[in-house]
Amino acid sequence: MSILSAKTLPSGRDFSWGNSSDSNSTESRGRPSNSKMSSVLMTGCTVRGACEVKGDLVLDGFVEGDLVVDGELTISESGMVRANVRAQSVKVFGQVVGDLFCSERVELHAGAKVRGNIKTKRLLIQDGVIFDGRTEMPAHKIPDEELELFDLQNDPNIRHEEPKKI
Repeated sequence: MSILSAKTLPSGRDFSWGNSSDSNSTESRGRPSNSKMSSVLMTGCTVRGACEVKGDLVLDGFVEGDLVVDGELTISESGMVRANVRAQSVKVFGQVVGDLFCSERVELHAGAKVRGNIKTKRLLIQDGVIFDGRTEMPAHKIPDEELELFDLQNDPNIRHEEPKKI
């Protein structure tokens, strides 16, 4: 098992869920696909501790600790997160234990399992999602001060152990 193995991918590819074809067109989230770099944390890779990613991140592995993504975070079906997450937007197909703070949008897709609170402007929850938490959807842009992350080591609500299937 790799402790940290992230691969930075060429910016000309579309890494949105279910579409791995090359694309130079504008993506559904409204910006050109080559505007930011995308990173992938592959299946079998584990990151423990605070992690900050510039650009978009596709997570197929496991992250435990605070996670800050300066773009879109996609947690695939094999992806597991035990962290408080701050990102522009998040798409969840896998498992999350922790709070999600997103300045734009959170999407919970069928099969996703989320235990934690969500604070975002827009929220999509598909049928078949398991969600245990509270939501807050302010009508205005969320200031950075309100998106402060918690210290997972001192949070009594989060047990520090290997993740288990929910």
